[in-house]
Amino acid sequence: MNRRTSALLVAPIALGLVAVAAALPASADTDDITGGNILWSNVDDGSPFISDAESYYPDLLGSGVALPFGWTGDALDGIPEGSIRVGGENISWTSVPGGSGWVSGGLSSFQYAGVSTSYEIDALLEIQGNYARWTFTPVSGPADTFEMVANLGSDGYQDATVVTANSAVVSSDQNAADPVIGYWFSGPSGTLDVPDSSGGSNDDVTWTAETSGPIVAILALQDYAPCAEATATAEMVARVANLNGTFGQSIEGALECATVATPAALSQGTAASQSLPVTIDPTIDPWMADSWQLEDRGSYLSDPTVVGSAFVGAPAGLTFAFDPATSQVTMSGTPTAAGTTEVTMVLYLTDVEDYIYEVPGNGYPLVAHFTVTVGAPTLAATGTDSGPWLAVGGMLVLLGAGALGAARASRRRAA
Repeated sequence: MNRRTSALLVAPIALGLVAVAAALPASADTDDITGGNILWSNVDDGSPFISDAESYYPDLLGSGVALPFGWTGDALDGIPEGSIRVGGENISWTSVPGGSGWVSGGLSSFQYAGVSTSYEIDALLEIQGNYARWTFTPVSGPADTFEMVANLGSDGYQDATVVTANSAVVSSDQNAADPVIGYWFSGPSGTLDVPDSSGGSNDDVTWTAETSGPIVAILALQDYAPCAEATATAEMVARVANLNGTFGQSIEGALECATVATPAALSQGTAASQSLPVTIDPTIDPWMADSWQLEDRGSYLSDPTVVGSAFVGAPAGLTFAFDPATSQVTMSGTPTAAGTTEVTMVLYLTDVEDYIYEVPGNGYPLVAHFTVTVGAPTLAATGTDSGPWLAVGGMLVLLGAGALGAARASRRRAA
């Protein structure tokens, strides 16, 4: 595995990189990139290399909450691992002008020239959102075999799902600690080998192709809470064949491992106060008991002082608050508009150490969606909806007034 020590936190920051560093977590290095919901660690501008990647949320679901760590890290132990080879010869890399460099929140790109005794090949590394893409373009030398190897952080404990042989594969970690990874590959006579190792030691992904044309390899990463790894895997399986077409997108984590009881229907203009029980998926607490980030804490809500919460989409006039001591959401206020609204609750812990830097911060988010229904105002005496009856009543009053006026006018004419 590939954890960096806190000594890296004191790396000097060049003046030209201050703006980039400001967009990164406080603990990150200037060669890290945050994009989508992933932090890409130690991205090299001298060779097409990424050291590692972990989950990271700059603003989870628009809640205003930044989480330097989600649930999964240690995606990689280096890509490429060792040297890229063409025709059995190691390629040496140098940086060339043309790339944008490290651009957190946007498209980062790096260009390289690669040479060996017999071959020249150019490389372009692009990172955006939850995606990284390598493009290799042969320049000179006979057509021969290109080979690149990556080492996974799963340490041989990964399942592989082949969607399209040699071009679209998904891997997931058997310990539910590393991201789900989608692999897309294109190249002449290309092969893509993602090992399915049930407790084995093989965690090397291998790409090979012929250098008679361009070669493209893409990774896409997705975070998930422990109860939702199967959901994240299924979502990646559905998207992996089109990773080149969706490159650069943010991929939300599969985090729906909590539920909030549906509140009773409300009435517009009527004050309300309800307590809504919250249930944490039963897979969460056993997983957390083995978490090194939390020092073997027993349960998600065992320490209410480190549980944060936020709500997105609250109907006008209503407020929500979560009490971790009672595991309940309090809904209060007076709704000002009728309708049905989906509200999202975000829970998180405030003392989770991110995988790469081991610095405490917000992490381990859980998400729950629930529906709030607000009906039209009701008449106190009849309990009927006031809206249409008020309209009908108003018309009757007007008609009655008209008839009375007509009768009075008739009596005056008759007199």
